[in-house]
Amino acid sequence: MDRPFELDERLPVWTALSELYLDTSFDEADAARIAARLRQSPFSRSEIEWILRHEVTPAFAANLRSVAGEWVPWTPQEVR
Repeated sequence: MDRPFELDERLPVWTALSELYLDTSFDEADAARIAARLRQSPFSRSEIEWILRHEVTPAFAANLRSVAGEWVPWTPQEVR
């Protein structure tokens, strides 16, 4: 990614994308809510995909492999 790292810009994106790794059901309303938050970010679609693959997935994917994974959304402080 060519954009300089800005925590204030990334944190809302990380928080939204972290919900993909909760041990809960996921429906159209969830997808629409997350998409709306991502559209508010300054990042392009390809930048968001890069953030998902390289920043969010390594931090949160293990939750899906856990027998008792987290189901309550992480706070921005936890995501940070």
